[in-house]
Amino acid sequence: CLAMVLYALMSYKLKKKKRKYTIQLDKNDKKLLVRFINEAKKQFSDTASNSQYAGVYNFLNYITDVASKKESTEIKMSYEEQDFVKRMLQDSVRGMEKMQFFWYQFIRKFTVKTLAKQYRELLKKF
Repeated sequence: CLAMVLYALMSYKLKKKKRKYTIQLDKNDKKLLVRFINEAKKQFSDTASNSQYAGVYNFLNYITDVASKKESTEIKMSYEEQDFVKRMLQDSVRGMEKMQFFWYQFIRKFTVKTLAKQYRELLKKF
C-alpha cells in the first residue's frame, strides 16, 4: 500500500524529460531488470488507462523495451526515473528481507534470498 502511494507521488514526475543519466548493464542485469519491471507492470496493468498512472506505465514500458534489446548495454534515464527505479528496488529488497518462512519452505527461502541478493547487486548499478 505504501508502495502504491510512492508510485502515485512519483507518477507526475515521470514525464519524458531529458534522459541524461546512463546506466551500464550487462546481459544478466538486463534480464533481471526486465523480469522485475514486468512484475511491477502487473501492479499497474489495471490502471494503465488512468491518467494518474499513465506516466509510470509508459516509463515501465520504455525500460522493458530498451532492456530487451540485445545490442544495447546502457539505459538512459532522467534523475527522477533513476530515483524511481532505485526506490522500487529498495522497497522490494526490504520486503524480501522481512519475509518469514516455515522450516519446510527452505527452497522458497533460498530462492527469495538469492533474488534479494541479485536485486541488491542491481541496485548498486543505479
